[in-house]
Amino acid sequence: MVSTVTTSIMFGMLATVGTIGNLLLVWMIPYSRPLRSTAASLILNLAAADLVFCTLDCGTTAVYAGLQYWPFGAAVCKIVSYVSAVCQYVAIYNILLISVERYRAARCPPPAGADVRGRYMGCLTLLWAGACAASIYMFSITEYNVRDFSYNDDADGSGRVGPFAFTESGSWRYAAPQQRGICWLTREPATTLAHTAATFTLQSPPAAEEKERRRARTTEAT
Repeated sequence: MVSTVTTSIMFGMLATVGTIGNLLLVWMIPYSRPLRSTAASLILNLAAADLVFCTLDCGTTAVYAGLQYWPFGAAVCKIVSYVSAVCQYVAIYNILLISVERYRAARCPPPAGADVRGRYMGCLTLLWAGACAASIYMFSITEYNVRDFSYNDDADGSGRVGPFAFTESGSWRYAAPQQRGICWLTREPATTLAHTAATFTLQSPPAAEEKERRRARTTEAT
C-alpha cells in the first residue's frame, strides 16, 4: 500500500509541476519578442507535447496508482495510451530537430533577414502527422479489463456510508467498487521492440500490471 501511495504522490507532483511549467513556457514564448525565433518555435512545440503528456499520462497514472484501479473507462484507457505515445514521438524527434537547427545556425548561418521558420514549421507538421500515424498500434496493444476487486481491509458488511466502509480496525475507508477496471499494455515482443527502436526508450510493464497478468494466467491454467 505504501508503494502505491508513493507512486501516486510522485506522479501527481510530476503532473502538477510539469503542467504549470510547460503552461508558463507556452504562454511566455508567443508574447516575448526576443523569443520569436526558429529555436523558440521548436521549444514551444516541445513544451506543448510535454504539457499534454504531463496532464494526461502523469495525471491519470497518479489516480490509477492511488485508487489501484482504472476509473476512467475503456475509451479513455486507449486514448491516453495513444496520446502518450504520440507525445513521446513528438518530444524525442523535436529534440532532434532542435539539435539540427542549432548545428545549422552555427555551421551555415542564414543570410541576414532570411526567414527559415516556415521550413521548420513544415517539419513540425510532418512530425505530428507521422507521430499520430506511427502510434496507431497502441490501440491494438492496450487492453481494458474489468475484474473483481476488494481491498484487504474492506468492511465485512458491518457498515457503509456512500463509498466509505467501516473496517474491522475501527476506521473509515474508501471502498472501491466490487469490480475494477485494469488498463494495461499487452507488450508483445515485436511491439515492444518497435516502440523502443522508434522512441529510444525501453519500457517494461509496471509491477501492478505484471502481477495482474500473472494472476490472469494462473486463473486460466486452473
